[in-house]
Amino acid sequence: MSVVTPQWALNVKRALVEVGQRHCVYLLQGGARFYVGFTVYAPWYRVLQHNGIAIGGAVTTQTSRPWRVVCFVTGFPTPQLAKRFERQWQLGYRGPGVV
Repeated sequence: MSVVTPQWALNVKRALVEVGQRHCVYLLQGGARFYVGFTVYAPWYRVLQHNGIAIGGAVTTQTSRPWRVVCFVTGFPTPQLAKRFERQWQLGYRGPGVV
């Protein structure tokens, strides 16, 4: 069994910064709960944050740990479009005009 340390998580973040920013919206599952979020880094680093391994993460995800990535969407040309998609996903899509 491997153990993920905070130093390892920091090294992952540094590597992701070097690769560059990619606007990403992701879906996490923790038990019976779901969480939709936005990041400019890989969702794999965000799940480390949500699970308390790396510094950061949303307060609302402190319960229902451990979280796992169910799916993620990338390829947004601007962060504004990614945030708009995130909000629509959180509220539940109700019609045309998401993007």
